[in-house]
Amino acid sequence: MLKIKFDRLDYQEQAVDSISDVFKNISFRANDNRKSNPTFDLETSQSTLIENITKVREANKVDIGEVFIKDELVIDTLMETGTGKTFTFLESIYRLNRDYGLCKFIILVPSNPIRQGTIKNIKITKEFFVKEYGKQISVYNYSEKTVLNYINASDQNISVLVSTYQSFNKATNNINKSKIEQTLIGRAKSYMQALAQLRPVIVIDEPHRFEGKQTAKYLKEFNALFTLRFGATFKGDEYKNLIYTLDSVDAFSRGLVKAITVDTVGNENVDNHTIAFTKIEGRNQKEYKATIEYKDINSKNQKVVLEKGENLGEKVGIEYLDAYVVEKITKSEIIFTNSISLPLGVSESYGVLLDKMQRVIVDTAIKNHFEREEELFKLDIKALCLFFIDRVDKYLTDEGTTGELAQLFEKLYLKNLEEILKRENLDEEYKKYLLKTKESLNEIHSGYFAKSKKEGDEAEAIELILNKKEELLSFDSDLRFIFSQWALQEGWDNPNVMTLCKLAPSNSKISKLQQIGRGLRLAVNQEGKRITKEDSNFEFINELFVVVPSTEENFVTSIQNEISENSIKQVSKLFDENIMVENHIAATPRAATKLLDALEEMGFITIDEDDMSEITISKDEYSLRSKELESIEMKGCDNAKLKEYLDSFFKTSNRIKAKDRSGKKEKGKIKIHQENFKKFKALWDNLNYDAVVKYDIDGDTLIKTAIEKIDANFEISGQDIIVKRDKNVENKEKHDSEKDTVSVETYSIFTLYEFIKALSNNTKLSMQTIAKVLHGITKEKFNLIAQNENLALKKIEEQLISVIYETIINKISYDLKEIKTCNTSFTDKNGNIKEFIPEGSLGVETYKIKSKNVVEKSIYDEDFMEVDSTIEKITIDESSDKKIIVFGKLPKVNIPTAHGRNYNPDFGYVIESKDDKELYFVVETKGYEKFDDIGTKEKLQIKSAEAFFKELKENGVNVEYKTKLNSPGLSQLISDVLGCI
Repeated sequence: MLKIKFDRLDYQEQAVDSISDVFKNISFRANDNRKSNPTFDLETSQSTLIENITKVREANKVDIGEVFIKDELVIDTLMETGTGKTFTFLESIYRLNRDYGLCKFIILVPSNPIRQGTIKNIKITKEFFVKEYGKQISVYNYSEKTVLNYINASDQNISVLVSTYQSFNKATNNINKSKIEQTLIGRAKSYMQALAQLRPVIVIDEPHRFEGKQTAKYLKEFNALFTLRFGATFKGDEYKNLIYTLDSVDAFSRGLVKAITVDTVGNENVDNHTIAFTKIEGRNQKEYKATIEYKDINSKNQKVVLEKGENLGEKVGIEYLDAYVVEKITKSEIIFTNSISLPLGVSESYGVLLDKMQRVIVDTAIKNHFEREEELFKLDIKALCLFFIDRVDKYLTDEGTTGELAQLFEKLYLKNLEEILKRENLDEEYKKYLLKTKESLNEIHSGYFAKSKKEGDEAEAIELILNKKEELLSFDSDLRFIFSQWALQEGWDNPNVMTLCKLAPSNSKISKLQQIGRGLRLAVNQEGKRITKEDSNFEFINELFVVVPSTEENFVTSIQNEISENSIKQVSKLFDENIMVENHIAATPRAATKLLDALEEMGFITIDEDDMSEITISKDEYSLRSKELESIEMKGCDNAKLKEYLDSFFKTSNRIKAKDRSGKKEKGKIKIHQENFKKFKALWDNLNYDAVVKYDIDGDTLIKTAIEKIDANFEISGQDIIVKRDKNVENKEKHDSEKDTVSVETYSIFTLYEFIKALSNNTKLSMQTIAKVLHGITKEKFNLIAQNENLALKKIEEQLISVIYETIINKISYDLKEIKTCNTSFTDKNGNIKEFIPEGSLGVETYKIKSKNVVEKSIYDEDFMEVDSTIEKITIDESSDKKIIVFGKLPKVNIPTAHGRNYNPDFGYVIESKDDKELYFVVETKGYEKFDDIGTKEKLQIKSAEAFFKELKENGVNVEYKTKLNSPGLSQLISDVLGCI
């Protein structure tokens, strides 16, 4: 059988050496109890330990986190997923035994899969470490029976107890209960007390998963000699004596893990039909209520609360969802009777394309597998493909028969296999390999999950996976496609997973990197040798293909952000003097400012008006000119760290942890400038008239015109499923994308009634009128609707709005009743000016005002204004005209329009007019070159607004309304308005 060959890698050896070096010159003494670890006095050794830790950190260029020892000694090592973290902490155990005689270790892990994985790793590395150290670890898989054997094990052995933290963090755990047991050490009354007398070294794997006060409390009960924490993530960056780092950026840029290629499968209509389980309420399972967010026919998010037995379709009025009847609600998922299960916090598609999209996803994964399998085969490397699924019964039914997903996989595998076998020049040995299992497809795929949720069954399933870890790598095993439900957790991986396919939504608490971490390890060949960067085929071999549905929102971006966020270096294309200080490049902000000015002069960066610096030198030019950095002579600046910072950026720029240039702030309040608003209040009051919009419409003419327009202009194509491939996801410099499409036949999700109702709501035409229009169009056009109903809804709505616009454009008028006395954005119900408005009331983005003069004219006592578009930013910049007294972006106004939707203009101005009179000027901004470019809906709103302000003017209000396009500028518009008075 194939055996993985282990070579000590330089970075792993560096980490192990670092841990051992912490204890140089520390005096260990034998304990009275020979079964326990030798110990040292923490108080008298503290200064030596701190000195050692400081030296190790300096040697490893670690400068984050504190060096601190008080009542306990904790040492942290940061290593990215897939870089051999388990191997490293296992060798650390051997090394500490060799160098200091330590013999009792307890490895604590966050879950059963990781526990099983750790035990398996101890077994498969045993041969390597016996050669290196002449000893082997006696491993004890925690149970009440094994813990006693561990306690009594001789100090001549290396004894390791492996346990989850859930086994000790409650008073009711067996380990904490008092026992009458003669064989316990000394006077210990419980296993925990006996363990405490051993003074074990605690090794914690994935420390960010060890949450809660109870866990922290019982950790102290072990009375550890010291604690070693190993993780790819540390909660809140709470490092304790961090001595070694190998973060995500380093791991990817140094080629210590596979590169990532992502295929995203779906289209906008799949994304438009989604449901998500977002919230759970209730004290127990009988009372649980689930909040479901779903997208309606307009692709708008809606919410509904469901209980057990309720029908989602009936509650939301979408007939297609009638199959979604709640079978069960748990704290972590909702299960429907149609076999759909939704984990808490994730979104999944529903509707006509769900099955078709899943077919394309499976097909894409199989194609990806075959895309490289022949070449890998010729390189003596077996390729594996891992599928994540949400329900076991989709693959294997309760009766033990083949599920629908397994049947679909076999059908698509055979289809792709036939295409491969037709290839010219197909390698003969590879062809034999494929033909071997053509008639016995059940041998090429298998599912790794228990049919029940019992822990014993789960452990048995995990054991099956782990025992086949090396067998799976060998061509002697025909198994190449693995289906798993729980493998999204940490604890299992295989270096030859080359394709990873996500058919199941994933728990939102599990990071994208952790999910794909199951396949990030570097591949091994049939000799068990790992393929490292020295191999000429390294880049081809070590590439992980990931296939995800498009409902996995921003999967690629999320991975890139995680790589950046997991980096302990704040390396950014966009930065300021504070980041220079944080990275120890400059001692003070003042020194940093001088350094940045020098870099700008050299052409390495540019500095904008907000004093934000941006790296603008190209990668190629930087490689030629980087030595120039050594010539910078500036007090308080470290040239070496500056070069290290820029080097790190150019290694892979996706690590960016960029500052937000928009100046967005935490949700808060925008202060109203009381004096300025008093000058603005009359305009505001007039904008809040209780108004009724009126227009005459000829129904028969509208229906006839609408039918003619739809027949002439309504064109729509069928829905294609798009497969978007993102290569080199982990490296933004090399990141590239391409798209392919798969045509599918579709039919309607929503009923005709639901379609007509949506059109009626969107256009404010009666359902009867809509029905007459749809009945009148040609059968050919009507049949197009089912091909892509979401797009059809938008396009028919556009045609109807266009007809409404043409029919009533010159017939709109308003009845003005009285100024509203209700609570408004700026005033309370008594008309008094408020002190603040909520942040977010004016726009989605915060724009810092450039001119002091404009700030002084603002109705807000802030140096910024919220905006929604570039044209709004331009308009703010142009608001320095001397004729402007005060102005402001307008919050919610709600002027009724002929379209049925309320309208909110963008800006309000108070302008100094002739004879010192004040003119109110309301401006709508549109970033177009000409009025005809504006969409029909927006035109209808503008024309309605023109009629509203005309009525205001006729009622004696000195107000003008204009639409501002890209040109002319604001000053010209003001001049035009004043010239017409």
